[in-house]
Amino acid sequence: MGNSGFARDALKGLTPQERRARKLGITYIPIGGRIGCLVNGAGLAMATMDLIARHGESPANFLDVGGGADLGQVQGAFELLFENPDLAAVFVNIFGGIMRCDLIAEALVKAHRRRPLRGPLVARLMGSRVEGAAALLKKENLPRVEVFSELEPAVTRVCALAKGADGTPHPPLRRAPGDAGPP
Repeated sequence: MGNSGFARDALKGLTPQERRARKLGITYIPIGGRIGCLVNGAGLAMATMDLIARHGESPANFLDVGGGADLGQVQGAFELLFENPDLAAVFVNIFGGIMRCDLIAEALVKAHRRRPLRGPLVARLMGSRVEGAAALLKKENLPRVEVFSELEPAVTRVCALAKGADGTPHPPLRRAPGDAGPP
């Protein structure tokens, strides 16, 4: 069997989202929770998922855009999350040394224009070009997007939003009537 046979076998059993993530060059693993996560770095992703669980919620996925992702990869990562109708909220945790926070913000804006976010998104942005990211997000004034510089308050907030105002689980974000899904 040639290399193409191995590649075909490796793609068997993957969800459509996992296949798209592979094509984008990002790591995406669905794990069935309620809070979609976009993080840069595997260690930070694991710590983020642990913090969400410690706050009584469950991460929906492991999604690591890494430190060297470009605008298209990060936009594609956001779109993967935005099209998941079972999410109660989205959490972005970027600790950017290599990954620029303004690139994350720009990708979020572009993804939202293409596939609008239907629920709350909390972003913890810290690091390279964070001021530019904050300025862009303030200018765009995306609905239901909140930005934090510290991790613990950001996790507390996204978990509270996922639970809803009365502390009960927020219903999943279902597609609007007539929304056919991904293009």
